[in-house]
Amino acid sequence: MSNYTKRINKRNREIAEYVDEMAKCYGAQFLASIPEENAEVLKSFDHPKLPDSDLSLYDYISWMCGQGWHKKAKSLYSEYFDLTEVASA
Repeated sequence: MSNYTKRINKRNREIAEYVDEMAKCYGAQFLASIPEENAEVLKSFDHPKLPDSDLSLYDYISWMCGQGWHKKAKSLYSEYFDLTEVASA
């Protein structure tokens, strides 16, 4: 493998890591912007993928935000609440 290819691969990995970190930051912002009363309602619903567990819908949305999937988390949240209520949407 040439030095040029190694540099390109290293740069691509750096860019991918940066994009991943930014997505996680957006997820954290979204999670922090959910009103407390809405969070309590989400905590009362069962986890959509693990309904027999002790986990809630809020836990699932929180996990998605931690994975950098804030757009999917917002989409799921919007099924229950209006996104205009969320400050940083």
